[in-house]
Amino acid sequence: MLRYERATGGPFNGELAWHNVVQGLVGSCFFLSALAALAMTRPEHIRSALLDNHDGTFAVTLYGVAGKPVFVGVDDRLPTTGSGEPAFARGPALWPALFEKAYAKLLGGYSVLNDGGIPADALRTLTGGRAHTYFPARRSLSSLWEILVEAQKSRRPMVASTLDKGAMTKVVGDVRNIDLLENHAYAVRGVYESAGRRMIRLYTPLSTSDAGRGRAVPRLIDVSLEEFRAFFPWLTVGSL
Repeated sequence: MLRYERATGGPFNGELAWHNVVQGLVGSCFFLSALAALAMTRPEHIRSALLDNHDGTFAVTLYGVAGKPVFVGVDDRLPTTGSGEPAFARGPALWPALFEKAYAKLLGGYSVLNDGGIPADALRTLTGGRAHTYFPARRSLSSLWEILVEAQKSRRPMVASTLDKGAMTKVVGDVRNIDLLENHAYAVRGVYESAGRRMIRLYTPLSTSDAGRGRAVPRLIDVSLEEFRAFFPWLTVGSL
């Protein structure tokens, strides 16, 4: 049973690190991957969007219809498990949990997050800018690579989503044979070339235990451009 307890520490505790975005028991990978991607590319936006009132309350700037700012008030009382551990977004700093709480409040509660969502909606809500979703399978490898490289150069946050379990099984036979999670959103950490191969580095906000799907997964994983096109039917690129 969940209960709310006051969290300790400041919202940032110094450095704003994207790898401190860690998913808890709610199915919010679409939002937390968008949040991590924004922290990777525009950390200054994260800092400016979170105002500490120094009384246990915070104002988080999100964006609604037509990119209009919405100021969401939250406090430092966060859901915890029976053992006192954070139930949802967790980490050494509070900012991921505060943004998740504000987003949940905007949508109507944590239970709405557990239904999953669309990374494009999360990026638009976080930035107030447009978010465009590409379909890698419909792109040539060269065209897809150009999109990824240009987004990286422009410091635009990127989120990539994997196939569902049925579709992924058709590709690999058994999903336990690969390190990617099915029906999951990843933040794109970066793209690079190595030994003549074009590579994409991805980050999952899940901990190394993949929330009960029967296997451990790495939080950072590198895939080739060919693998990316095969396993990721959606690539969402945000803008500010």
